[in-house]
Amino acid sequence: MRANLSLTPLQILRLLAWLRLGAVALQVAVLATVALLLSPDLPWAGLFAVPGGLLLANLLVWWRLRRLRAGTNGEVLLHLALDCLALTALLALSGGPANPFTSLYLLPIALAAAALPAAHAWATAVLCALLYAGLFWGHATGPVDHRFFMLHVWGMGANFLLGAVLLTAGLTALAGLLRRRERALSEARESILQHERIVATGLLAAGTAHELNTPLSTMAVLVSELRAREGLGTDVQDDLRLLEEQIDVCTTRLREMLSAADPGRHGQPEARPLRRYLEDSVRRWRLLRPEAEADLDFAPGFADPAVRPDPVLAQALGSLLDNAADASDANGSRRVAVTCRSDGKRLTVTIEDEGPGLDADQIARAGRGFFTTKPDGFGLGLVLSHATLARLGGEVRLLPRLPRGTRTEVEVPLAALTPGDAS
Repeated sequence: MRANLSLTPLQILRLLAWLRLGAVALQVAVLATVALLLSPDLPWAGLFAVPGGLLLANLLVWWRLRRLRAGTNGEVLLHLALDCLALTALLALSGGPANPFTSLYLLPIALAAAALPAAHAWATAVLCALLYAGLFWGHATGPVDHRFFMLHVWGMGANFLLGAVLLTAGLTALAGLLRRRERALSEARESILQHERIVATGLLAAGTAHELNTPLSTMAVLVSELRAREGLGTDVQDDLRLLEEQIDVCTTRLREMLSAADPGRHGQPEARPLRRYLEDSVRRWRLLRPEAEADLDFAPGFADPAVRPDPVLAQALGSLLDNAADASDANGSRRVAVTCRSDGKRLTVTIEDEGPGLDADQIARAGRGFFTTKPDGFGLGLVLSHATLARLGGEVRLLPRLPRGTRTEVEVPLAALTPGDAS
């Protein structure tokens, strides 16, 4: 195992502090039991002083850990040495090498081997060996009478239980730290991979946006010329007007994309009330999805501060609205409900559709990769929405909606939309 655990020294120091606290409690319990039940002639003042001093040292360690941002393997080695010296003092005052608790030297050796580099682990083993050997030259004589052998046997049993508890607790805690660290590394790798995909998609989108500018301009000119012709019916004029509005929305989105990518060149957008920003975002989405019926409501007490109209957030909301409209349409409905709540600190937008809904597995997979339930979908909408809201410090949650459909909750801190904020 050794350093392959990749635990930080600070994590190990905190673990040792907790284990030391448990060791002190067990030491006091063993000493009290022996003193009350067996009453051997031992230097009890000195024996109880050792766990008392260890507890005081541990309080100082906790005080330091609260202020320590990083640790070193050398510090961990010093902490293990402190525990070994305390154990040596207890053994020296209660029989020396004849004490059945001498095998407790194996605990710091096991912890060092599991959590520290090889050099530090061997240093701990050598220290314990020297301290154990030193017990043969200096120790207080333990009780010598007909009960001595049975005392030794009972002590061996108590030593086994104590060692089993401490070793199991220590290695279990180390294994838990390892699992959490491996899980965090796995999530980080998944996040990096997803971000790489998003960056690649963004580069492709930027190139596509540049290419779309010319055909959009051509389409706008042609639609304008068609509308100027005489003899066109009312229905055709209405269709041309709708097409012109949608071309204008696309052109505006391209300009906003350029502004978001290079605000220093294109300037920051003018601040506007939050309510108006949301209304404009939904209104523009309605132009692109005229067949959908989107009901926009604002909860009572809606706080309406001035915000920077982030086009990327508006795009994320539009993508989530598209998903909701598609889900409702797949179930024979055209309705999408949007409810906005704001307390002045956080904005929550709830989007409810009347689609077939998602099961637990689909909800867990949504947004973690290019996942889609639509036969012709690309799976980009939720991924980009998750990435956009994460950049703003927000999140997207998918929940089942009764009796049918899905509820999508978008939560964003308003500080991320404060005018002048660089986020």
